[in-house]
Amino acid sequence: PLSGEFTDVATDAGGGICASASVSSPCHRSISCSDDSLTHKIINDAGSLKFKTGTGSTNLVIASTGNVGIGTSSPGASLDVALADDVTAGEHWYALFKNSAGLDRLAIGYRGDGTGISSAVIRAADNKNLILGTSGATQALTITNDGYVGIGTTPAAGFKLDVNGNTKLEGALTLSSIKCGDGKVLTSDANG
Repeated sequence: PLSGEFTDVATDAGGGICASASVSSPCHRSISCSDDSLTHKIINDAGSLKFKTGTGSTNLVIASTGNVGIGTSSPGASLDVALADDVTAGEHWYALFKNSAGLDRLAIGYRGDGTGISSAVIRAADNKNLILGTSGATQALTITNDGYVGIGTTPAAGFKLDVNGNTKLEGALTLSSIKCGDGKVLTSDANG
């Protein structure tokens, strides 16, 4: 087993990994560290750097393409996260983004319903609004902590949907519990 800190890590021309005080010593294709029950490895595998822990399964890969994989040995995107589905009822997270104090700020995952996956979830944390935007519309869609939705605006209190701008609706529109202010009239043409 290896112990202590490596002062230098490099690869040789044959693709081996050197971890020693001097990289001129013989290089190996992997570095292994063991304790009483677990083996931890860093492996250079055909230009990909693989990190294995515990039972020997690959936990993290930096592929020769530059893609990073967590839970997959063949990442197909810049960041590829592959975890086994947990279908128990509730929310399960692929990624949690925290601030420097360790408080959750954004979570990405899915919801299980007890038998399968029922929906994808993106959640703002700590009673914050979730805002989606583009370079041209930095606040295209806002969902407040209490479930109100604003398109092009932060929704006004008491309105489940608040739209700033022209609105086009196609298909049926069903209205119930209509409230009109004094002097306002809701009209309909011959098409309904």
